[in-house]
Amino acid sequence: PMPAISGNRDELATFIYTSGTSGPSKGVMLSHDNIIANCESNMAALNLDSNDMTLSFLPVAHSFERTAGYYTVMLAGGTIAYAEGLGQIAANLLEVEPTVVLTVPRLLEAVYSRVMRTVESSPPARQRIFRVALAIGARAADYRHRGRPVPLHLSTVMTVFRRLVFSKIRTIFGSHLRYLVSGGAPLSAEINRLFAAAEIPIVEGYGLTEASPVVSCNLHGSTRIGTVGRPLENIDVRTAADGELLVRGRNVMKGYYRRDSETREAIDADGWLHTGDIAQIDAEGYIRIIDRKKDIIVLSGGKNVSAANLESRLAGDPFIAQACVIGDRRKHLAAILVPNFETLAAQPPDNVLIDQRQPAELVNDRTLREFFRGRIREFNRPLSDVERIVDFVLTEQPFSQDNGELTPTMKIRRRTVQEHYQAQIEALYRTRGE
Repeated sequence: PMPAISGNRDELATFIYTSGTSGPSKGVMLSHDNIIANCESNMAALNLDSNDMTLSFLPVAHSFERTAGYYTVMLAGGTIAYAEGLGQIAANLLEVEPTVVLTVPRLLEAVYSRVMRTVESSPPARQRIFRVALAIGARAADYRHRGRPVPLHLSTVMTVFRRLVFSKIRTIFGSHLRYLVSGGAPLSAEINRLFAAAEIPIVEGYGLTEASPVVSCNLHGSTRIGTVGRPLENIDVRTAADGELLVRGRNVMKGYYRRDSETREAIDADGWLHTGDIAQIDAEGYIRIIDRKKDIIVLSGGKNVSAANLESRLAGDPFIAQACVIGDRRKHLAAILVPNFETLAAQPPDNVLIDQRQPAELVNDRTLREFFRGRIREFNRPLSDVERIVDFVLTEQPFSQDNGELTPTMKIRRRTVQEHYQAQIEALYRTRGE
């Protein structure tokens, strides 16, 4: 027999390096107890059991996939299937038919864009049916989110729309899906509402590597779209005077490897982890993440603007694949936009020749720029003056991990993007007299 292995829960279990969105990566030291505590909280929230199956395709180096997608599922006795590659996720979903899928907003944005592209290229009558179905589905979802039964008249109408409209969206994930778990970055309310209307629950959560990682999530019967839910069991949260979200519990890391001063900055004398995220907590305990503390854009006039909030909204435009908002210490905001070339090909704007033209040529097309200027005007309409995008750079190069502009969980490394487009940004502001 193998000898017994001695040890205790407080011993170091792993190093996980942060994604480095706001500076150099740091080695987060997590103990066995940190991870066990988070798994216990996750199991209570997600209601997993031995009948559940997940499809794993997120990076295992990231704590979200490792703790929520692996350890928690294993403790519940569930089954983990592995995707053959990013290009095979769609086929693997149909092959495996998971009950739970852990994902990131970028992939849900791709599904949303595909759905909206199909709708906008449909005849007007079908577009009207879709809009009505979306409105009815959203009303029914609101009852479910509050843990209340859906009224009979809504339920009856949903039976029709479920078959005519929403079944096509549901089949993307197979026939056994119970819910999606989204983390790693904010998910736009528009995308959340579409999935909710289609009766595909999204458990949107919030976490960070230093918290092992999950802190909060929306639960079945108590969901508030636009928030990241309430803290999990055995996790305390509050906000500091400047709005920074603070977290305390067994899940909080031991510290940063060989970075004692940064550890002391992150965890105060009372054991509160300073997350670096600006948040609001409402009277019922729901957390709304405003932005990274270091990603709040401070305009030259002193006004603070959330870049992540605007980027999340821009991602809801089917013609925009990716966006990075800039403007720190400037008079106005601007954005780096990556067009969705698939949508442009399927629905070419008036007077823009798309066929057989390369993306590098299209982004310099004056008529296409005017088309996007119109999209941005519509985007700006409901916003305050300081939140409006006044100009933009179009690029054919997607933000990616390969060029260092995205983290493994698809978060934008804003500083890297700005460095890569520094010349275009300076030229853009120079033409506006800044």
